[in-house]
Formats: sequence, structure tokens, C-alpha cells
Amino acid sequence: MKRCYKFFSKLSKRIDILRGYQEFLNKPEIKICKIFDIQWLLCFEAVKNLCITLELLLDTLVLTAMKVTNAQKRDSIIALYEELCN
Repeated sequence: MKRCYKFFSKLSKRIDILRGYQEFLNKPEIKICKIFDIQWLLCFEAVKNLCITLELLLDTLVLTAMKVTNAQKRDSIIALYEELCN
């Protein structure tokens, strides 16, 4: 979850892409929270939110990876994608 938050927190455009997918597909707008901002009792909700929007997160990662020209950044995005898929 920390890596997922870090990916989306770096550029607001990534959040905009995710929100666009959520709006287009009529899905709830779910925010990716910092894990340390979440009380342990609410950790379940954070994981649940990640699961609800996982497909859209993965689509955003793929779209971003396709546009990135820096190989190291692209590899990092692909690694996060693979981690979320497993």
C-alpha cells in the first residue's frame, strides 16, 4: 500500500487519470491513503478501498508505464503493477 500511495502522490496527473476512470465507469471515487495516516483499526477499510479500485489502479499504472521514457521509472511502475497482481 505504501508503494501504491507513493506512485499516486508523486504526480496529480496520475490521480486525475484514476478519477477519470472511476467517473467514466461510474465507480466510487476512492482515495489512496498513506498507511501511517490510518489508525490500525481502520486498516481494513484502506485495504478494502484498494481492492475495490484495483482494476482501475492497474489500468492507470499501465497507461503511465506506456508514457514514461525513463527505463528505470518504467521498471519501477511495472514492478508495482506485478506486485499488485500477485
